[in-house]
Amino acid sequence: MARRKTKKAKATGKRRGRPPGSKNSSGSAGLLSELVTYRRRLEDKHNALGDEIRAIAAAINAMQSVPFGAGRIMMSSSSSSVGARRGPRPPGTSLKDFIGKVLVGAGGAMKAKDITSGVISTGYKTSSANLSAQVSTALADMVRNKQVRKLGRGLYAG
Repeated sequence: MARRKTKKAKATGKRRGRPPGSKNSSGSAGLLSELVTYRRRLEDKHNALGDEIRAIAAAINAMQSVPFGAGRIMMSSSSSSVGARRGPRPPGTSLKDFIGKVLVGAGGAMKAKDITSGVISTGYKTSSANLSAQVSTALADMVRNKQVRKLGRGLYAG
């Protein structure tokens, strides 16, 4: 049995109910399948780009006339490490080295907070948002290795 149009619908010529082309309540399943399909397409593009990058790197390495390993382009396993420094710091530039310099220069006991500010003022380069936590961890390690003496709660001496 067909529904009757309301007076307003008769006047405007519009039908009651959902607009044409709208989906029913099972639209979430359709959305999920669309997202899965889109993700697969993106993964395929990602893999294709990785293949192209490896091919270009291989071509560049083949054109270079340097011994194997020296000056060659290396592929990173993830793109998130772009610009990140790899490996240990050069000798004498570690946080523990700077802590030792600060404690030796002080000659007496220092609090961890004062050691942190001393490390920064001595020229330690860092982008850490929480250097004091790193200093506290390094101090605990240095106490364990008997590089620094712990005199009391939060007091350390070289």
